[in-house]
Amino acid sequence: MTELFKIEVRPPDIFGTIEGKKVSHVGVYPVDLQWGYKTFVKAVAIGGVETKKDYRGRGLASRLMKKAIEWSKNQGYNVSTVSTSLKNIARRLYSSQGYVHLFPLISLRKSLKPKKSRSKKISGIEIRPFKRNDIKGIIEIFNSCFNSYFGPCRKDSSRWLKCREKTLRKDEESIIVALDEKGLRGYAGYFEHWSTIVSEICVKPGPRREILGRVLLSKLEEHMATLGMREAIFWPSPMDDFHYHLLLCSGYRKGPLRTFMLRIINLPSLISELSHLFRMRLIGARPPMDPYVIYIKAPTHAACLTIKDGSIGISAEPYEKPNVTIKLTYSALHLMLTGIIGFFEAYLLGKLNVKPPLKNEVREFLDKLFPEVAWYHPVDDWI
Repeated sequence: MTELFKIEVRPPDIFGTIEGKKVSHVGVYPVDLQWGYKTFVKAVAIGGVETKKDYRGRGLASRLMKKAIEWSKNQGYNVSTVSTSLKNIARRLYSSQGYVHLFPLISLRKSLKPKKSRSKKISGIEIRPFKRNDIKGIIEIFNSCFNSYFGPCRKDSSRWLKCREKTLRKDEESIIVALDEKGLRGYAGYFEHWSTIVSEICVKPGPRREILGRVLLSKLEEHMATLGMREAIFWPSPMDDFHYHLLLCSGYRKGPLRTFMLRIINLPSLISELSHLFRMRLIGARPPMDPYVIYIKAPTHAACLTIKDGSIGISAEPYEKPNVTIKLTYSALHLMLTGIIGFFEAYLLGKLNVKPPLKNEVREFLDKLFPEVAWYHPVDDWI
């Protein structure tokens, strides 16, 4: 390459320029990633990765990705995420930069046809269009369903509304809600995101949940069909038993997939962020001995947890001989720490080794510390 390639960092944009011309781009967008029950980690989502056609094949995007990771680390972020289509060749770029596939984002789709209303009326339940003062109740419904999952960003009224404001201005009935004397019980709607129309539904656990879900879904489909929309597209998690199976039982079929990927930037600092979550997981559980030192070691990453009197100390290396050492692959580290697979499953699959040889009391303790966690990544959290 004879031209002088320069990198300009102007968050949220990182540009690659040649002779003052912008030829490549990577976006860095701060998000709050939910790691488990009410535990959030500040992360950087990568998006807008692009290189102009005449400059591709020169490794420019790779250099910008390296700069993005460097910038993220300098800003104190411990993880970075990216979501992309499985058909996107950029997946290879992300993998080469240390991003690990955690789970697929699955679309469920159904063709819509105009039809006469067949929605049932439910005694004591009102179904009506969204009002601005419904937002707080909607956020509470979402949290009641997903606040123990891995994946969702931190929900607040302004963020939720910002993603749907444009659609609501065009169609005040793009979101419908169900409520009773106690307040909101569920909502369904559609909104424009990345030039695509996506749908959503969320029903609070409780009596008549299934019938409420079916009525909301039917109302939404009828409304979308009357507007000339030919297809409804949802992106639920297969681990969300209620909503996923509600859609499958209502005639929805699987469509194209996306992938959600994550890279750990600083393992000891990340575990420090997660220490409150670990303490909650260990409530009522006793370590095999006190203090108990756990050393986690993977290629390019290592961290030590010292559990003493119910508190957790974090260091990059052990200050004393570990009681147990977990050696695992780079990808297994990401999968176990996020809860995509639990400790014991990773052990059974041969993704990690434990020294000294695993005993039952150690296995049970480590499985509580690193359990399997349900995952869900709402479409409005994609960057």
